[in-house]
Amino acid sequence: MISDFLRPLFLELNGGDFQYAVLRNHEGLPDSVHGTDIDILIPPSATSKFDALIRRLCLDTGWLTLRTASKDFRIKNYVLSNIDEDGHAEFIVLDVMSAIGWNGYSAWSARQILDHSDLSGEVRILSKIAESAVTTVTSLSYAGKFKKKQYVESARSAAIQSDPDYQILMGIALGSATASKLIDLIASHNSGSTDRSSSLVREGLKKTARKHLLRNLRDTWWSIKFRFGRLIAPPGMLVAVIGTDGSGKSTLIEQLENRLRPVFGSTGSAHLRPRLLPDLSRLSGGSVTAKPDQSATHTRSPRLIGSLLRWGYYWIDYLIGYQIVFRPRTAKKSVIFIDRYFYDFEFDHGQKNVKLPGWIIRSMQKLLPDPDVVIHVDTDTQTVLDRRGDEVTKAEIDRQRVALRTIVSRLQDGGTIDGSRSVDEVTDQAVTLIVKILTRES
Repeated sequence: MISDFLRPLFLELNGGDFQYAVLRNHEGLPDSVHGTDIDILIPPSATSKFDALIRRLCLDTGWLTLRTASKDFRIKNYVLSNIDEDGHAEFIVLDVMSAIGWNGYSAWSARQILDHSDLSGEVRILSKIAESAVTTVTSLSYAGKFKKKQYVESARSAAIQSDPDYQILMGIALGSATASKLIDLIASHNSGSTDRSSSLVREGLKKTARKHLLRNLRDTWWSIKFRFGRLIAPPGMLVAVIGTDGSGKSTLIEQLENRLRPVFGSTGSAHLRPRLLPDLSRLSGGSVTAKPDQSATHTRSPRLIGSLLRWGYYWIDYLIGYQIVFRPRTAKKSVIFIDRYFYDFEFDHGQKNVKLPGWIIRSMQKLLPDPDVVIHVDTDTQTVLDRRGDEVTKAEIDRQRVALRTIVSRLQDGGTIDGSRSVDEVTDQAVTLIVKILTRES
């Protein structure tokens, strides 16, 4: 249960010498998570200690760390998971901040906000005024609008009441003149999603930064390291879903995107390859279909030289396309699910009119970027036949299933799930497999 981790976490935070506060969505804590994640503010000096606390609690409770990565401005993102007795994966997402700001510009230091916090039940939270100020600045700077009605109402209430603490906090972040304009705009009921309110916040943060040269230099240096670090070690991942046609790969990818988007923040999908290079059939003036013609795939016998040239062309797309198409997305924490990937050229003889000895394809694949996780959807032959009709033989499906099992058996980051079960059961299997593979690496 989520409370098995959160309750001891907040007991430790409350009982030690930690300064912290949950910024929003604290209702239900520590028994349940009201929002998609938990935003926690701590002083910069406590970041190492917080890391150690998370590691120790994972050992004590059995929870596992899927990902620890820098996220946006001075925010460290922890994705934790636990597999319950029924085999289902649970998730906790913590966004731990050591300052509040946007795009390399500080709004407040941690201590300036933590002075406006107090213990409420088992969790330390911000005063309503401080929460309104933080929500106003972060919502309008990052999203350009208030995403929730409660955020609008909270900000408007503080603005209409002309609360001095609210004005002081907004003045610290944006400067007195800009803060006054924004408060008037919020009070006039015109701030919900207007560009004007967003531009005021962003320009105010920049102007304030220029008045604090040393802080601005420090923030700029942090921002450069943050962006460079995400390119070197992207916090996102590429998940390949492989299987015979008719095994249920497309349905599974759709379900995984819906299930894991709240956990990882952003997801996307692709088919077969990065597609930096166009399909060869398009270059030759032919029509392009989403999938190869399976009725012809296994009867034609392309020549060796032609197959080698075609495979080399697509191999370049995997090599360079990964860096140009996929890597920038994974650097922004996105999880990309790709249907098939380069394994198809090994097990599906004739894919894209390529038919080569397996050792040639495997040798060249060793130079390509591997997915972070490979999920093999193994669906029984009769179910595949029912879905595909007469376009492929039973013998060919059996051959492909054996070939796919052989491929997955040699992968350290791959595994097989039973695609013959219900959609929900297949999705649960896939999520659990992802958790096991990612936590095995950490």
